[in-house]
Amino acid sequence: DMPAWHRVVLVFAGAQLFESGHGLFFELQVNPGHGHVLIGSFEADGASEGMTVTVKDPSEKQLWRSVEPSAKFSVDVMQEGSHQLCFESSVSSSQMVSFNFHVSEHSDAADPHDKSHQ
Repeated sequence: DMPAWHRVVLVFAGAQLFESGHGLFFELQVNPGHGHVLIGSFEADGASEGMTVTVKDPSEKQLWRSVEPSAKFSVDVMQEGSHQLCFESSVSSSQMVSFNFHVSEHSDAADPHDKSHQ
């Protein structure tokens, strides 16, 4: 049987945000909900960096928020359904955003690719 961390959905992307107030939203379906963790990281790069990044549950309740140009997050899932990772630009110059966003079981919450946990 394959270890649970092999069964997670991984999303890696580069997305370009253009003007202040514009955003990008990505969804990840979590079934079943309770007993899982949303794990991710992101990094923005541009002449000037400024964005708000949020993770929202299916009822659009904000579970996590950052205004830093890069961060990691681990959010407990309390509800089944589509969870959103949202990037909203707060600067007028273009930014490139790289991110990783996946769901894992609680027992697998330590990212197996993160050498700091080994």
